[in-house]
Amino acid sequence: MKNTIWRIFLGVGLVFLGIIALLQVMNIVTFQGDLWAFIFGGLFFLGGLIFLAVLVSDRKQWWAAIPGFTLLGLGALLGFATISDFWSEFGAVFLFLGISIAFWVIYFLNRNFWWALIPAGIMLSLAVLVGMDAAGVAEENNYFNLGGVFLFGVAATFGMVALLPAKEYKTSWAWIPAGIIFIVSLIAGLADTTYGNFIFPIILILVGLYLVIRALIKKGTRNE
Repeated sequence: MKNTIWRIFLGVGLVFLGIIALLQVMNIVTFQGDLWAFIFGGLFFLGGLIFLAVLVSDRKQWWAAIPGFTLLGLGALLGFATISDFWSEFGAVFLFLGISIAFWVIYFLNRNFWWALIPAGIMLSLAVLVGMDAAGVAEENNYFNLGGVFLFGVAATFGMVALLPAKEYKTSWAWIPAGIIFIVSLIAGLADTTYGNFIFPIILILVGLYLVIRALIKKGTRNE
């Protein structure tokens, strides 16, 4: 049954690529980029589907998610690059997003693999960063820097590492890098922007509130 699944994917994929190549040769369809880029993109996409077929047939083969979704992203990168300049600028988004999805799938298939949250979150942050840069968000505003957005995503990633896994894994240590990187993201994100002058006061307020709340919680615990 397993051999049948990947052979079906391979056969259908090759037929599809052959039809596209034939239509290109006959000038029925045209692509802006190189035909071979589209063909190799299709082959990578097909390879990703084969690995995902392995994963679907046996969920214990969690490793197949990594090459599966990565190849899908790489195939999308090459494929969309042949369509237009607009989509080619977003090519890296598909690659980073594919890698991120791979590790999300690994975590949800086996919650013991809490470590998968780290590459999942970081790759997702990179995808958002590249997407916003390709969309020209950084050029259209003066309210935040994209470097701060990426660092905020990394901070949120460590926050998830601290929150999502079961207590038995003792991942509370992740709050430390999450807090430090969050503060750095505020500094990097707001520096040289309209709100840059508010960075230091905001940090002082947040740190002060943290100290006060922590002191009150400890006092309440002792009184009990």
